[in-house]
Amino acid sequence: MRLFTVLFITLLLTSFAIADVNDGLLAYYDFNNNTNDLTSNGHNGVSNNITFVGGINEKAAYFNGKNSYVDIGDNLDSLNNDLTLCAWIKSNNFEQFAKIINKGQTGSGTPINSGYSLRFMLPSSAPFVKEPELWFNICDDTNTFDYISYPVKYLPKNRFIFITGILFANNDKSVMQLFINSVLVASKEINFTYSDTNIPLSIGALHRGRYGSTSEYFKGTIDEVRIYNKALSVDLVHELYYKTISNNNLSVCNSPVCGNIYFHGKPINGSTAMLIQSGEFHQNSTISPEGMFKFDNVVNERPFSVIIRKKE
Repeated sequence: MRLFTVLFITLLLTSFAIADVNDGLLAYYDFNNNTNDLTSNGHNGVSNNITFVGGINEKAAYFNGKNSYVDIGDNLDSLNNDLTLCAWIKSNNFEQFAKIINKGQTGSGTPINSGYSLRFMLPSSAPFVKEPELWFNICDDTNTFDYISYPVKYLPKNRFIFITGILFANNDKSVMQLFINSVLVASKEINFTYSDTNIPLSIGALHRGRYGSTSEYFKGTIDEVRIYNKALSVDLVHELYYKTISNNNLSVCNSPVCGNIYFHGKPINGSTAMLIQSGEFHQNSTISPEGMFKFDNVVNERPFSVIIRKKE
């Protein structure tokens, strides 16, 4: 007997006007030929060997992977503990041991390793890392550490990607979330939050300031960096993503809509997925070992179904 599971998903890619995306915004860098903070908070960055290239919105900062970074100084520590980090990034190779946005996360800091970051990790950097990954991670003043991740093999190369790391902070139960192009790809509950650190905030590298050398350089383009002292809602993540696309007449996919559906816990690894919209079959493909079904060519504002045939 064949067993089918049907998922009904509705896409409504219309305009979002739910809340102010500037509420709680502590620093914003559009890299339009400078590294200034566009908020009134004055957290201007100091450019080190970056160049300005075409971005998701006018200009962006290109980091050469050797000695490029932006130094923002010892700022934006506690942020009331709720935290959101956003950036548009592009690279021809995401298999890097590198930082995108970083505060602390080093043994040179006080407290040791405390802080937060969006970064890339490699298997050679830690024994528990099995493949190259994108991370959102935090650490507290007792060196308690945790992270959520996404395999970089699913990130499209040479195309801008919107990444967002969010922390709903509480000393007893915090929640970490990681979004790719406004899609939630990882989430985890933890029982701590991050701590302040004396290591400078930096973009594109781990910059230790007067406490050590700079390392873990990112190679690629970074644009539209935002740092919040609040945990953005899913609706606000959507708004930032789609507003940026619509304002610049952009498409980050080669089809009307594309994305990934993840089945957590890998319950149907190796099964076949079929996508149906408007009564027509669009795709028929095998679900990946990670429980992912990648879809494309879906028309905006129409519901579609995914039929899963479980592996016999």
